[in-house]
Amino acid sequence: MRKIFLVFMSSFLLVSCGNTEYFEGIAIPARQSSRGDYGLVNLKGELVVDFFIDQKPSLMVDGIAHYKKNGKIIFITTDGKETKTKFTETLHFNEEKALVRREDGKLAFIDKSFNELIRLDDAESAGNFSEGLFKFKDEATGLWGFKDNNGNTVIKPNYNGVSSFSEGLALVHQIIDKEKQYGFVDQTGKIVFPLSLKYQNIGSFNNGYATFERNDLKGALNKNFEEVFKSDEWREIYPFSESYTTVEGNDREYGLIDTEGKYVIRTREKIPLRFYNGLALFYNVSNRRGGFMNIERTVEIRPEFIEGLPFLSNGAWVKDGRQWAYIDKDGDDIKSATNLNIRNLFHEGFSKSLFTRNSAINLDETITATFYDYESMFDFFINPDSGIMFDFNNTLKPEYFDELYKKFVDQDTYKSIALDENLIAALPAWEKRMDSYRLFESNLNFDKNFQFRLRHTFKNRIKSKKNEELSESNELQSVRLNLSLKNKTRNKGSEIIDRISSSLERKNFELTKNSSNYKTLANKDKTQTFKISRKGNYLTIELNIVSHPIANEN
Repeated sequence: MRKIFLVFMSSFLLVSCGNTEYFEGIAIPARQSSRGDYGLVNLKGELVVDFFIDQKPSLMVDGIAHYKKNGKIIFITTDGKETKTKFTETLHFNEEKALVRREDGKLAFIDKSFNELIRLDDAESAGNFSEGLFKFKDEATGLWGFKDNNGNTVIKPNYNGVSSFSEGLALVHQIIDKEKQYGFVDQTGKIVFPLSLKYQNIGSFNNGYATFERNDLKGALNKNFEEVFKSDEWREIYPFSESYTTVEGNDREYGLIDTEGKYVIRTREKIPLRFYNGLALFYNVSNRRGGFMNIERTVEIRPEFIEGLPFLSNGAWVKDGRQWAYIDKDGDDIKSATNLNIRNLFHEGFSKSLFTRNSAINLDETITATFYDYESMFDFFINPDSGIMFDFNNTLKPEYFDELYKKFVDQDTYKSIALDENLIAALPAWEKRMDSYRLFESNLNFDKNFQFRLRHTFKNRIKSKKNEELSESNELQSVRLNLSLKNKTRNKGSEIIDRISSSLERKNFELTKNSSNYKTLANKDKTQTFKISRKGNYLTIELNIVSHPIANEN
Protein backbone atom coordinates (compact mmCIF):
# COMPACT_ATOMS: atom_id res chain seq x y z
CA MET A 1 0.00 0.00 0.00
CA ARG A 2 2.93 2.38 0.52
CA LYS A 3 3.71 2.22 -3.16
CA ILE A 4 0.10 2.87 -4.12
CA PHE A 5 -0.25 5.98 -1.98
CA LEU A 6 2.76 7.94 -3.18
CA VAL A 7 2.15 11.62 -2.84
CA PHE A 8 3.60 14.39 -4.89
CA MET A 9 4.54 18.00 -5.27
CA SER A 10 5.81 20.51 -7.84
CA SER A 11 7.57 23.82 -8.13
CA PHE A 12 4.93 25.10 -10.58
CA LEU A 13 2.05 26.68 -8.70
CA LEU A 14 -1.13 28.41 -9.86
CA VAL A 15 -3.99 29.72 -7.71
CA SER A 16 -7.56 29.02 -8.80
CA CYS A 17 -10.90 29.26 -6.94
CA GLY A 18 -9.19 29.32 -3.53
CA ASN A 19 -7.12 26.22 -4.29
CA THR A 20 -3.55 25.99 -5.44
CA GLU A 21 -2.93 24.24 -8.74
CA TYR A 22 0.43 22.54 -8.59
CA PHE A 23 0.76 21.72 -12.28
CA GLU A 24 0.08 23.10 -15.70
CA GLY A 25 0.61 21.13 -18.89
CA ILE A 26 0.78 17.79 -17.05
CA ALA A 27 -1.44 14.85 -18.03
CA ILE A 28 -1.38 11.21 -16.93
CA PRO A 29 -1.89 8.17 -19.20
CA ALA A 30 -5.26 6.49 -18.61
CA ARG A 31 -7.29 3.58 -19.96
CA GLN A 32 -10.98 2.75 -19.84
CA SER A 33 -10.47 -1.02 -20.00
CA SER A 34 -7.65 -3.52 -19.83
CA ARG A 35 -7.73 -3.97 -23.61
CA GLY A 36 -8.75 -0.49 -24.65
CA ASP A 37 -6.78 2.35 -26.16
CA TYR A 38 -5.01 4.97 -24.07
CA GLY A 39 -5.82 8.61 -23.42
CA LEU A 40 -4.47 11.37 -21.18
CA VAL A 41 -6.18 13.16 -18.27
CA ASN A 42 -4.94 16.16 -16.30
CA LEU A 43 -4.99 16.89 -12.59
CA LYS A 44 -8.19 18.97 -12.91
CA GLY A 45 -10.11 15.84 -13.85
CA GLU A 46 -10.26 16.78 -17.55
CA LEU A 47 -9.74 14.56 -20.58
CA VAL A 48 -6.83 16.10 -22.53
CA VAL A 49 -6.34 13.50 -25.28
CA ASP A 50 -9.15 11.11 -26.16
CA PHE A 51 -8.84 7.33 -25.94
CA PHE A 52 -7.36 6.50 -29.34
CA ILE A 53 -3.64 5.82 -28.66
CA ASP A 54 -2.83 2.16 -29.25
CA GLN A 55 0.32 2.14 -27.07
CA LYS A 56 0.78 3.53 -23.58
CA PRO A 57 2.14 7.07 -23.83
CA SER A 58 4.45 8.77 -21.41
CA LEU A 59 3.42 11.41 -18.93
CA MET A 60 2.45 14.58 -20.79
CA VAL A 61 4.75 17.45 -19.80
CA ASP A 62 4.57 20.95 -21.26
CA GLY A 63 1.62 19.70 -23.29
CA ILE A 64 3.62 16.95 -25.06
CA ALA A 65 3.68 13.19 -24.46
CA HIS A 66 5.41 10.46 -26.44
CA TYR A 67 5.56 6.75 -27.10
CA LYS A 68 7.76 4.45 -29.13
CA LYS A 69 6.61 2.40 -32.12
CA ASN A 70 8.88 0.24 -34.28
CA GLY A 71 11.85 1.72 -32.46
CA LYS A 72 10.97 5.35 -33.32
CA ILE A 73 9.51 8.10 -31.12
CA ILE A 74 6.03 9.48 -31.80
CA PHE A 75 5.05 12.73 -30.05
CA ILE A 76 1.47 13.60 -29.06
CA THR A 77 0.22 17.13 -28.36
CA THR A 78 -2.88 18.31 -26.49
CA ASP A 79 -4.88 18.53 -29.74
CA GLY A 80 -4.35 14.79 -30.25
CA LYS A 81 -1.97 15.31 -33.17
CA GLU A 82 0.72 12.67 -33.53
CA THR A 83 4.13 13.51 -35.02
CA LYS A 84 6.29 10.62 -36.18
CA THR A 85 10.06 11.11 -35.92
CA LYS A 86 13.26 9.18 -36.55
CA PHE A 87 14.43 9.69 -32.99
CA THR A 88 15.06 6.48 -31.06
CA GLU A 89 14.88 7.84 -27.51
CA THR A 90 13.69 10.96 -25.72
CA LEU A 91 13.36 12.55 -22.31
CA HIS A 92 10.36 14.64 -21.29
CA PHE A 93 10.17 18.25 -22.38
CA ASN A 94 11.45 20.72 -19.82
CA GLU A 95 12.11 24.43 -20.27
CA GLU A 96 10.65 24.18 -23.79
CA LYS A 97 13.25 21.60 -24.92
CA ALA A 98 13.72 17.84 -24.88
CA LEU A 99 16.82 15.69 -25.16
CA VAL A 100 16.59 13.04 -27.91
CA ARG A 101 18.78 10.38 -29.44
CA ARG A 102 18.97 10.71 -33.19
CA GLU A 103 18.82 7.88 -35.68
CA ASP A 104 22.63 7.95 -36.01
CA GLY A 105 22.98 7.53 -32.24
CA LYS A 106 24.07 11.09 -31.46
CA LEU A 107 22.29 13.21 -28.86
CA ALA A 108 20.47 16.46 -29.60
CA PHE A 109 17.98 18.90 -28.12
CA ILE A 110 14.75 19.69 -29.96
CA ASP A 111 12.14 22.42 -29.56
CA LYS A 112 8.38 21.97 -29.23
CA SER A 113 8.05 21.92 -33.02
CA PHE A 114 10.41 18.88 -32.89
CA ASN A 115 13.16 20.74 -34.74
CA GLU A 116 16.78 20.16 -33.75
CA LEU A 117 18.33 23.02 -31.76
CA ILE A 118 21.63 21.66 -30.44
CA ARG A 119 23.60 18.60 -31.52
CA LEU A 120 25.95 17.10 -28.96
CA ASP A 121 28.89 15.68 -30.88
CA ASP A 122 31.17 15.39 -27.83
CA ALA A 123 28.69 14.00 -25.30
CA GLU A 124 28.68 10.38 -24.16
CA SER A 125 25.53 11.04 -22.11
CA ALA A 126 23.41 14.05 -21.18
CA GLY A 127 20.40 15.12 -19.14
CA ASN A 128 17.60 17.60 -19.63
CA PHE A 129 17.73 21.35 -19.14
CA SER A 130 17.26 22.63 -15.62
CA GLU A 131 17.60 26.31 -14.76
CA GLY A 132 19.13 27.05 -18.15
CA LEU A 133 21.91 24.44 -18.05
CA PHE A 134 22.14 20.74 -18.81
CA LYS A 135 24.62 18.18 -17.59
CA PHE A 136 26.73 16.15 -20.01
CA LYS A 137 29.32 13.41 -19.83
CA ASP A 138 32.36 14.19 -21.93
CA GLU A 139 33.12 11.42 -24.43
CA ALA A 140 36.88 11.90 -24.21
CA THR A 141 37.30 11.94 -20.42
CA GLY A 142 34.15 10.23 -19.12
CA LEU A 143 33.65 13.11 -16.67
CA TRP A 144 30.60 15.33 -16.18
CA GLY A 145 30.11 19.07 -16.69
CA PHE A 146 27.43 21.52 -17.84
CA LYS A 147 26.49 23.27 -21.08
CA ASP A 148 24.20 26.21 -21.80
CA ASN A 149 21.38 26.96 -24.26
CA ASN A 150 23.87 27.33 -27.11
CA GLY A 151 25.63 24.05 -26.39
CA ASN A 152 28.69 25.85 -25.01
CA THR A 153 30.51 24.32 -22.06
CA VAL A 154 30.15 26.62 -19.05
CA ILE A 155 31.33 24.20 -16.36
CA LYS A 156 34.18 21.99 -17.48
CA PRO A 157 33.73 18.22 -17.13
CA ASN A 158 35.74 17.60 -13.96
CA TYR A 159 33.37 15.42 -11.95
CA ASN A 160 32.55 11.73 -11.72
CA GLY A 161 28.89 12.63 -11.20
CA VAL A 162 26.63 15.67 -11.04
CA SER A 163 22.97 16.41 -10.34
CA SER A 164 20.90 18.86 -12.34
CA PHE A 165 20.72 22.42 -11.06
CA SER A 166 18.16 23.15 -8.38
CA GLU A 167 17.76 26.55 -6.73
CA GLY A 168 20.95 27.80 -8.39
CA LEU A 169 23.19 24.98 -7.14
CA ALA A 170 24.27 21.59 -8.45
CA LEU A 171 25.47 18.69 -6.33
CA VAL A 172 28.74 17.25 -7.67
CA HIS A 173 31.06 14.50 -6.60
CA GLN A 174 34.50 13.16 -7.35
CA ILE A 175 35.77 9.68 -6.59
CA ILE A 176 39.15 9.81 -4.88
CA ASP A 177 40.73 6.59 -3.61
CA LYS A 178 37.41 4.83 -4.33
CA GLU A 179 35.47 7.17 -2.04
CA LYS A 180 32.90 9.80 -3.08
CA GLN A 181 33.54 13.38 -2.08
CA TYR A 182 30.45 15.62 -2.33
CA GLY A 183 30.22 19.35 -2.89
CA PHE A 184 28.13 22.05 -4.57
CA VAL A 185 28.87 24.40 -7.49
CA ASP A 186 27.01 27.47 -8.67
CA GLN A 187 26.08 28.23 -12.29
CA THR A 188 29.50 29.73 -13.02
CA GLY A 189 31.20 26.52 -11.90
CA LYS A 190 32.50 28.07 -8.69
CA ILE A 191 32.76 25.54 -5.88
CA VAL A 192 30.62 27.07 -3.15
CA PHE A 193 30.74 24.05 -0.85
CA PRO A 194 34.11 22.25 -1.00
CA LEU A 195 34.12 18.57 -1.84
CA SER A 196 34.77 16.40 1.20
CA LEU A 197 34.22 12.99 2.74
CA LYS A 198 32.15 14.46 5.57
CA TYR A 199 28.82 13.26 4.15
CA GLN A 200 27.96 9.82 2.84
CA ASN A 201 25.07 11.28 0.86
CA ILE A 202 23.55 14.70 0.11
CA GLY A 203 20.40 15.62 -1.79
CA SER A 204 19.77 18.58 -4.07
CA PHE A 205 18.31 21.77 -2.61
CA ASN A 206 14.53 22.01 -2.37
CA ASN A 207 12.74 24.94 -0.73
CA GLY A 208 16.04 26.14 0.69
CA TYR A 209 17.20 22.86 2.25
CA ALA A 210 19.30 19.88 1.23
CA THR A 211 19.03 16.63 3.16
CA PHE A 212 22.19 14.81 4.21
CA GLU A 213 23.43 11.56 5.69
CA ARG A 214 26.46 11.62 7.98
CA ASN A 215 27.32 8.40 9.75
CA ASP A 216 24.11 7.42 11.63
CA LEU A 217 22.64 10.92 11.42
CA LYS A 218 20.08 12.28 8.99
CA GLY A 219 19.53 16.02 8.74
CA ALA A 220 19.31 19.12 6.56
CA LEU A 221 21.65 21.86 5.36
CA ASN A 222 20.58 25.43 4.64
CA LYS A 223 21.93 27.62 1.84
CA ASN A 224 24.85 28.61 4.09
CA PHE A 225 25.68 24.89 4.29
CA GLU A 226 24.98 24.86 8.01
CA GLU A 227 23.47 21.77 9.61
CA VAL A 228 20.07 23.12 10.68
CA PHE A 229 19.06 19.92 12.41
CA LYS A 230 20.06 16.27 12.58
CA SER A 231 18.88 13.12 14.31
CA ASP A 232 19.64 9.43 14.60
CA GLU A 233 15.88 8.64 14.89
CA TRP A 234 15.25 8.60 11.14
CA ARG A 235 15.96 6.18 8.35
CA GLU A 236 15.24 8.77 5.65
CA ILE A 237 14.30 12.41 5.13
CA TYR A 238 12.34 13.42 2.03
CA PRO A 239 12.81 16.76 0.20
CA PHE A 240 11.10 19.76 1.76
CA SER A 241 7.77 21.01 0.42
CA GLU A 242 7.33 24.59 1.55
CA SER A 243 7.77 24.40 5.36
CA TYR A 244 7.40 20.65 5.95
CA THR A 245 8.78 17.30 4.95
CA THR A 246 8.27 13.64 5.68
CA VAL A 247 10.65 11.55 7.72
CA GLU A 248 10.75 7.78 8.00
CA GLY A 249 11.51 6.67 11.53
CA ASN A 250 13.61 3.72 12.57
CA ASP A 251 10.29 1.98 13.24
CA ARG A 252 9.57 2.33 9.48
CA GLU A 253 6.60 4.59 10.13
CA TYR A 254 6.26 8.13 8.81
CA GLY A 255 5.91 11.53 10.40
CA LEU A 256 6.07 15.20 9.45
CA ILE A 257 8.71 17.71 10.57
CA ASP A 258 9.20 21.46 10.09
CA THR A 259 12.33 23.35 8.97
CA GLU A 260 13.76 23.17 12.49
CA GLY A 261 13.45 19.39 12.57
CA LYS A 262 10.61 19.51 15.08
CA TYR A 263 7.74 17.06 14.80
CA VAL A 264 4.42 18.33 13.49
CA ILE A 265 3.15 14.74 13.29
CA ARG A 266 5.14 12.03 15.02
CA THR A 267 6.17 8.86 13.17
CA ARG A 268 2.95 6.88 13.33
CA GLU A 269 1.62 6.96 9.76
CA LYS A 270 1.89 4.04 7.36
CA ILE A 271 2.62 6.10 4.24
CA PRO A 272 4.67 9.28 3.66
CA LEU A 273 2.81 12.53 4.31
CA ARG A 274 2.51 15.43 1.86
CA PHE A 275 -0.05 18.20 2.30
CA TYR A 276 -1.62 19.88 -0.72
CA ASN A 277 -4.43 22.36 -0.38
CA GLY A 278 -4.55 21.51 3.31
CA LEU A 279 -5.02 17.74 2.91
CA ALA A 280 -2.79 14.69 2.87
CA LEU A 281 -3.46 11.09 2.00
CA PHE A 282 -3.33 8.65 4.90
CA TYR A 283 -3.69 4.88 5.10
CA ASN A 284 -6.07 3.21 7.51
CA VAL A 285 -4.76 -0.17 8.65
CA SER A 286 -8.10 -1.54 9.87
CA ASN A 287 -9.89 -1.48 6.50
CA ARG A 288 -6.81 -1.21 4.27
CA ARG A 289 -8.09 1.91 2.57
CA GLY A 290 -6.85 5.43 2.14
CA GLY A 291 -8.50 8.75 2.93
CA PHE A 292 -7.56 12.39 3.49
CA MET A 293 -6.71 14.23 6.69
CA ASN A 294 -5.66 17.75 7.66
CA ILE A 295 -2.45 18.73 9.41
CA GLU A 296 -4.16 18.27 12.79
CA ARG A 297 -4.73 14.61 11.81
CA THR A 298 -8.48 15.18 11.66
CA VAL A 299 -10.12 12.97 9.03
CA GLU A 300 -11.70 15.12 6.32
CA ILE A 301 -12.55 12.36 3.81
CA ARG A 302 -13.13 8.85 5.13
CA PRO A 303 -10.73 6.04 4.13
CA GLU A 304 -12.58 4.37 1.25
CA PHE A 305 -10.01 4.25 -1.56
CA ILE A 306 -7.51 1.64 -2.67
CA GLU A 307 -5.45 4.21 -4.59
CA GLY A 308 -5.34 7.96 -4.65
CA LEU A 309 -3.54 11.10 -5.73
CA PRO A 310 -3.43 14.25 -3.60
CA PHE A 311 -5.49 17.43 -4.01
CA LEU A 312 -3.28 19.12 -6.59
CA SER A 313 -6.16 21.22 -7.92
CA ASN A 314 -9.87 21.59 -7.07
CA GLY A 315 -10.15 17.83 -6.76
CA ALA A 316 -8.23 14.57 -6.53
CA TRP A 317 -8.20 11.33 -8.48
CA VAL A 318 -9.07 8.32 -6.31
CA LYS A 319 -9.79 4.68 -7.05
CA ASP A 320 -12.82 3.15 -5.36
CA GLY A 321 -13.23 -0.46 -6.34
CA ARG A 322 -12.41 -1.04 -10.02
CA GLN A 323 -12.82 2.50 -11.30
CA TRP A 324 -11.16 5.88 -10.83
CA ALA A 325 -13.27 8.85 -9.72
CA TYR A 326 -12.50 12.53 -9.29
CA ILE A 327 -13.66 13.96 -5.96
CA ASP A 328 -13.93 17.37 -4.33
CA LYS A 329 -12.94 18.26 -0.77
CA ASP A 330 -16.28 17.01 0.53
CA GLY A 331 -15.51 13.59 -0.94
CA ASP A 332 -18.24 13.94 -3.57
CA ASP A 333 -17.78 12.79 -7.18
CA ILE A 334 -17.24 15.42 -9.85
CA LYS A 335 -19.37 13.72 -12.47
CA SER A 336 -17.70 15.14 -15.59
CA ALA A 337 -14.46 13.36 -14.65
CA THR A 338 -15.92 10.27 -13.00
CA ASN A 339 -18.07 9.62 -16.08
CA LEU A 340 -14.88 9.07 -18.11
CA ASN A 341 -15.01 5.50 -16.72
CA ILE A 342 -11.27 5.19 -16.18
CA ARG A 343 -10.12 1.74 -15.07
CA ASN A 344 -6.36 2.35 -15.13
CA LEU A 345 -4.47 5.54 -14.25
CA PHE A 346 -0.73 5.10 -14.82
CA HIS A 347 0.56 7.56 -12.23
CA GLU A 348 3.23 5.53 -10.42
CA GLY A 349 6.38 6.93 -12.06
CA PHE A 350 4.96 10.43 -11.94
CA SER A 351 4.06 10.11 -8.26
CA LYS A 352 7.46 8.75 -7.31
CA SER A 353 9.36 11.52 -9.08
CA LEU A 354 7.25 14.25 -7.57
CA PHE A 355 7.47 12.80 -4.11
CA THR A 356 11.20 12.05 -4.05
CA ARG A 357 12.50 14.91 -6.22
CA ASN A 358 9.95 17.72 -5.97
CA SER A 359 9.54 17.58 -9.73
CA ALA A 360 6.96 16.11 -12.08
CA ILE A 361 9.81 14.40 -13.90
CA ASN A 362 13.18 13.04 -12.91
CA LEU A 363 15.54 15.83 -13.95
CA ASP A 364 18.54 13.60 -13.28
CA GLU A 365 17.47 11.09 -15.92
CA THR A 366 19.92 10.79 -18.81
CA ILE A 367 20.26 9.34 -22.30
CA THR A 368 23.46 7.72 -23.54
CA ALA A 369 24.64 8.23 -27.11
CA THR A 370 24.95 5.08 -29.21
CA PHE A 371 26.81 6.73 -32.10
CA TYR A 372 29.91 5.02 -33.44
CA ASP A 373 31.97 6.43 -36.28
CA TYR A 374 31.20 3.86 -38.95
CA GLU A 375 31.90 6.25 -41.83
CA SER A 376 35.47 6.96 -40.73
CA MET A 377 36.17 3.26 -40.24
CA PHE A 378 34.70 2.37 -43.64
CA ASP A 379 36.48 5.18 -45.46
CA PHE A 380 39.83 4.38 -43.89
CA PHE A 381 39.79 0.62 -44.41
CA ILE A 382 37.16 -0.55 -46.90
CA ASN A 383 36.01 2.23 -49.22
CA PRO A 384 37.13 1.33 -52.78
CA ASP A 385 37.83 5.03 -53.40
CA SER A 386 39.98 5.73 -50.35
CA GLY A 387 40.45 2.65 -48.16
CA ILE A 388 43.80 1.02 -47.53
CA MET A 389 42.37 -2.35 -48.56
CA PHE A 390 42.32 -0.99 -52.13
CA ASP A 391 45.65 0.81 -51.95
CA PHE A 392 47.27 -1.79 -54.21
CA ASN A 393 50.21 0.11 -55.71
CA ASN A 394 51.32 1.93 -52.57
CA THR A 395 51.74 -1.31 -50.61
CA LEU A 396 54.87 -1.91 -52.69
CA LYS A 397 56.49 1.30 -51.52
CA PRO A 398 59.21 0.68 -48.88
CA GLU A 399 57.82 3.23 -46.41
CA TYR A 400 54.12 2.31 -46.80
CA PHE A 401 53.63 0.03 -43.78
CA ASP A 402 55.79 2.21 -41.55
CA GLU A 403 53.64 5.25 -42.28
CA LEU A 404 50.47 3.20 -41.83
CA TYR A 405 51.20 1.67 -38.43
CA LYS A 406 52.85 4.71 -36.90
CA LYS A 407 49.31 6.12 -36.73
CA PHE A 408 48.23 3.41 -34.31
CA VAL A 409 51.21 2.53 -32.10
CA ASP A 410 53.28 4.75 -29.85
CA GLN A 411 56.81 5.68 -30.86
CA ASP A 412 58.55 3.43 -28.34
CA THR A 413 56.59 0.35 -29.45
CA TYR A 414 57.27 1.09 -33.09
CA LYS A 415 61.01 1.56 -32.55
CA SER A 416 61.27 -1.63 -30.52
CA ILE A 417 59.93 -3.64 -33.49
CA ALA A 418 61.07 -1.77 -36.60
CA LEU A 419 64.77 -2.22 -37.39
CA ASP A 420 66.19 1.18 -38.32
CA GLU A 421 62.58 2.37 -38.58
CA ASN A 422 61.77 -0.22 -41.23
CA LEU A 423 59.07 -2.80 -40.48
CA ILE A 424 59.94 -4.85 -43.57
CA ALA A 425 63.43 -5.41 -42.19
CA ALA A 426 61.85 -6.98 -39.10
CA LEU A 427 60.12 -9.72 -41.14
CA PRO A 428 61.51 -13.24 -41.60
CA ALA A 429 63.08 -13.78 -45.02
CA TRP A 430 60.35 -16.21 -46.12
CA GLU A 431 57.36 -14.08 -45.03
CA LYS A 432 54.64 -13.38 -47.61
CA ARG A 433 52.31 -11.65 -45.16
CA MET A 434 52.45 -8.28 -43.48
CA ASP A 435 50.33 -8.99 -40.40
CA SER A 436 49.79 -6.29 -37.78
CA TYR A 437 49.06 -8.84 -35.05
CA ARG A 438 52.30 -10.73 -35.65
CA LEU A 439 54.23 -7.47 -35.62
CA PHE A 440 52.72 -5.88 -32.53
CA GLU A 441 51.31 -8.98 -30.74
CA SER A 442 47.93 -7.38 -30.18
CA ASN A 443 44.99 -5.82 -31.96
CA LEU A 444 45.35 -2.10 -32.61
CA ASN A 445 42.84 0.61 -31.67
CA PHE A 446 41.22 2.41 -34.57
CA ASP A 447 39.07 4.20 -31.99
CA LYS A 448 37.40 3.17 -28.75
CA ASN A 449 34.71 1.20 -30.61
CA PHE A 450 36.82 -0.63 -33.21
CA GLN A 451 39.98 -2.67 -32.69
CA PHE A 452 41.60 -4.17 -35.77
CA ARG A 453 44.07 -6.63 -37.15
CA LEU A 454 45.21 -6.07 -40.73
CA ARG A 455 46.90 -8.65 -42.93
CA HIS A 456 48.27 -8.12 -46.45
CA THR A 457 49.14 -11.31 -48.34
CA PHE A 458 51.45 -11.14 -51.36
CA LYS A 459 52.07 -13.64 -54.15
CA ASN A 460 55.79 -13.78 -53.41
CA ARG A 461 57.79 -13.24 -50.27
CA ILE A 462 57.97 -9.65 -49.26
CA LYS A 463 61.74 -9.26 -48.90
CA SER A 464 64.21 -9.39 -51.70
CA LYS A 465 66.62 -12.32 -51.65
CA LYS A 466 69.52 -9.92 -52.09
CA ASN A 467 68.81 -7.54 -49.18
CA GLU A 468 66.43 -6.62 -46.40
CA GLU A 469 64.38 -4.32 -48.59
CA LEU A 470 61.12 -4.77 -50.46
CA SER A 471 61.12 -7.27 -53.32
CA GLU A 472 61.43 -5.55 -56.68
CA SER A 473 58.38 -7.25 -58.13
CA ASN A 474 55.43 -8.63 -56.28
CA GLU A 475 51.67 -8.79 -56.39
CA LEU A 476 49.08 -8.31 -53.66
CA GLN A 477 46.69 -11.26 -53.51
CA SER A 478 44.41 -10.44 -50.57
CA VAL A 479 43.81 -8.07 -47.69
CA ARG A 480 42.11 -9.27 -44.53
CA LEU A 481 40.67 -6.94 -41.90
CA ASN A 482 39.60 -8.36 -38.56
CA LEU A 483 37.45 -6.02 -36.48
CA SER A 484 36.89 -6.53 -32.77
CA LEU A 485 33.71 -4.72 -31.70
CA LYS A 486 33.99 -2.78 -28.45
CA ASN A 487 31.81 -0.45 -26.38
CA LYS A 488 29.07 1.02 -28.59
CA THR A 489 29.63 -1.44 -31.44
CA ARG A 490 29.41 -4.46 -29.17
CA ASN A 491 26.57 -6.81 -30.17
CA LYS A 492 26.01 -4.81 -33.34
CA GLY A 493 27.85 -7.17 -35.67
CA SER A 494 24.86 -7.91 -37.92
CA GLU A 495 24.07 -4.21 -38.19
CA ILE A 496 27.66 -3.37 -39.16
CA ILE A 497 27.82 -6.19 -41.72
CA ASP A 498 24.63 -4.82 -43.30
CA ARG A 499 26.09 -1.32 -43.36
CA ILE A 500 29.32 -2.50 -44.99
CA SER A 501 27.39 -4.48 -47.56
CA SER A 502 25.13 -1.52 -48.39
CA SER A 503 28.12 0.81 -48.66
CA LEU A 504 29.91 -1.54 -51.06
CA GLU A 505 26.77 -1.98 -53.15
CA ARG A 506 26.70 1.80 -53.57
CA LYS A 507 30.26 1.47 -54.85
CA ASN A 508 29.14 -0.93 -57.64
CA PHE A 509 29.78 -4.19 -55.82
CA GLU A 510 27.11 -6.85 -56.27
CA LEU A 511 25.82 -8.97 -53.40
CA THR A 512 26.26 -12.65 -54.39
CA LYS A 513 25.60 -14.43 -51.07
CA ASN A 514 23.57 -13.09 -48.20
CA SER A 515 22.82 -14.16 -44.62
CA SER A 516 22.79 -12.37 -41.28
CA ASN A 517 26.34 -13.46 -40.43
CA TYR A 518 27.94 -14.00 -43.85
CA LYS A 519 27.96 -12.06 -47.11
CA THR A 520 29.99 -12.10 -50.31
CA LEU A 521 30.19 -9.33 -52.87
CA ALA A 522 32.03 -8.93 -56.15
CA ASN A 523 32.79 -6.08 -58.50
CA LYS A 524 31.29 -6.09 -62.00
CA ASP A 525 34.15 -7.89 -63.73
CA LYS A 526 34.58 -10.34 -60.81
CA THR A 527 38.24 -9.40 -60.34
CA GLN A 528 37.72 -8.35 -56.72
CA THR A 529 35.60 -10.24 -54.22
CA PHE A 530 34.67 -9.46 -50.63
CA LYS A 531 33.86 -12.00 -47.96
CA ILE A 532 32.34 -10.61 -44.78
CA SER A 533 31.63 -12.88 -41.82
CA ARG A 534 30.79 -12.52 -38.17
CA LYS A 535 31.42 -14.60 -35.09
CA GLY A 536 30.11 -12.94 -31.96
CA ASN A 537 31.74 -9.54 -31.66
CA TYR A 538 34.39 -10.29 -34.27
CA LEU A 539 34.09 -9.46 -37.95
CA THR A 540 36.31 -10.68 -40.76
CA ILE A 541 36.37 -8.67 -43.98
CA GLU A 542 38.55 -10.21 -46.68
CA LEU A 543 39.27 -8.73 -50.09
CA ASN A 544 40.59 -11.20 -52.65
CA ILE A 545 42.15 -9.85 -55.82
CA VAL A 546 41.43 -12.46 -58.47
CA SER A 547 43.22 -10.63 -61.23
CA HIS A 548 44.74 -7.24 -60.67
CA PRO A 549 48.09 -6.25 -62.17
CA ILE A 550 50.02 -4.04 -59.80
CA ALA A 551 52.44 -1.54 -61.19
CA ASN A 552 55.85 -1.80 -59.60
CA GLU A 553 57.12 1.68 -58.80
CA ASN A 554 60.85 2.02 -58.41
